Amino acid sequence: MQRALETIRNTWESFDPNQKILAVALGAMVLISFALYMSFASQHNYVTAFENLHVQDASKIRNTLRDMRIKYKLTHDGSRILVPDKDLDRIYVDLAEKDALPASGQLGFELFDQRAFGESDRHERVKFQRALSGHMSHIITASFDQVESANVWVVPAEKTAFLRDVEPARASVTLKLKRTGGGLSARQVDSIVNLMVYAVAGLNANQVAVLDQNMTMLNAIEDETTGSFRSNLEYQLVREAKLKRKIEDVLSGPMGQGNFDVAVNLEFAFDEITVEETE
Repeated sequence: MQRALETIRNTWESFDPNQKILAVALGAMVLISFALYMSFASQHNYVTAFENLHVQDASKIRNTLRDMRIKYKLTHDGSRILVPDKDLDRIYVDLAEKDALPASGQLGFELFDQRAFGESDRHERVKFQRALSGHMSHIITASFDQVESANVWVVPAEKTAFLRDVEPARASVTLKLKRTGGGLSARQVDSIVNLMVYAVAGLNANQVAVLDQNMTMLNAIEDETTGSFRSNLEYQLVREAKLKRKIEDVLSGPMGQGNFDVAVNLEFAFDEITVEETE
């Protein structure tokens, strides 16, 4: 160490005045560049986590973020909360596992703050539905180590031919689980259901199916009034998910993966009963 310092001192003393000025200038430039790099590296890219929150819900979310030691920003009079993009998925899943997602507001979609000129309402809904499905697929895949990929399908609530009747929203989440990652716990499956219910307007937990790649139901769908298993709904959601995957497999070859959207809506006459008698 002493020898190194002696070498530096001798080198410095051998410089003429101009060389010393140049060396100091270069050293200062290196220090400034390093300081700027550290400053930019410490800055976070903030994205919208929740928007259109009521005052009480916004306050609860802020307290939760403080407990999680996550920085946040408030806009739109406190109704919109922004967080670092690296923390977004963890926030959603942690709140969903605790069943602490806010009662008001919705997930942030800054992509839809401005509407394209000449865009129809139907095109806007389709674009939003596609972005929502992709966003939820990303959150689920990034948040659970056991999940290799997730395919989210959403059917929004819509009016039937009879204006007083509304077809409820429903959704299915098909998970491709890793062979070595083990299965999802019941709590993790419930958190996926909670996320979907919060993200999709008018969606009830009993209208969400979570399946693995073998089309096995991972969540139990029960009737709210009787508590019995709703086999009809399970049958419908599983059949829709299977048919959707088959169509995607056929189209992915000629059209390319991700270049198309598939929506399947099956209707079954469950009220028809066939009775067979044998003697």
